[in-house]
Amino acid sequence: MKIFKQLGSLVAAVLLVGSAFGADPSPSELWNAGRMDEAIKALNAAVTANPTDAHSYYMLSRAYYSLDDFETAIKHGEKAVQLKPTEALYQFWLGRAYGERADRVGAFSAMGLAKKTVAAFERAVKLNPNDQAARRALAEFYVEAPGIMGGGRDKARALADQVAATDPAITAWIRALIANKEKNWGDAETHFKNAVRASGNASWAWLELARFFAWGKRWNEFEAAMASALASEKKRPADYFNVGDMLLGTGRNFPAAVQALRTYLAAPKKDDEYPAFRVHYMLGQLFEKSGDKKQAAQEYRQALSLASGYGPAQKALKRIGS
Repeated sequence: MKIFKQLGSLVAAVLLVGSAFGADPSPSELWNAGRMDEAIKALNAAVTANPTDAHSYYMLSRAYYSLDDFETAIKHGEKAVQLKPTEALYQFWLGRAYGERADRVGAFSAMGLAKKTVAAFERAVKLNPNDQAARRALAEFYVEAPGIMGGGRDKARALADQVAATDPAITAWIRALIANKEKNWGDAETHFKNAVRASGNASWAWLELARFFAWGKRWNEFEAAMASALASEKKRPADYFNVGDMLLGTGRNFPAAVQALRTYLAAPKKDDEYPAFRVHYMLGQLFEKSGDKKQAAQEYRQALSLASGYGPAQKALKRIGS
């Protein structure tokens, strides 16, 4: 997923070279170039040609997840898991699709989806105990969901103890979540700071501390933590996205948010969590909120050029009269 203004020319050149030799871009190349409409078309062709292609079903699930079509994401994710139940990544993303769908349905349906969510996360962690993303998702579920849905802070504490020897940063972070949920603000802050130290000042841990400061409207400390996240030597492309997302969500320092999202788009990634059209939509929101409707419209159109059916960008263009 690359922004065409900054890195798109390189991607396009690679694809043109492939075309010159008679080779069409693969679904993964289309995905990483941010061309979601074309990626979905290619993936549908792939599963039609090979109905046992688990990875293509997984990528379809991811694609529809990115479009907020969680029902279709679940359908393809379940097919991927059925074909390859031992793949932790498939379980993790299916769990995420279940969770997002649960947030958008009635209480009765949400109950069943929540149980499926936690079961998928638990399978993902069991299949790949070193997957930090799956472990964090499972911990968050345990902290936030009631026992009747498969959650419970006792389970979160047990998970924290289980990984204490191998991942002290995640252990501290889980304990911070628990303390925060129980309104033990002082303990929560201590644990979030412990996570920063145990992670070796990793960007993700600074961002979690910043999120805590935002909850408490401690804006000076929030901005200092965000600056530390950006200065960290342990950054992933996704951290730039999260900086932009948090600044947009808090309504603070929009120029820094734009810069972070531009950096994210230009960074080399592979099958990343945040496709380019979503980032262009966020940039459009930032420009719109800053009063620059012309630039906002350009970003919304860029999002739709990559994913023509993305509803939020369509609505945004109508809202600003473009």
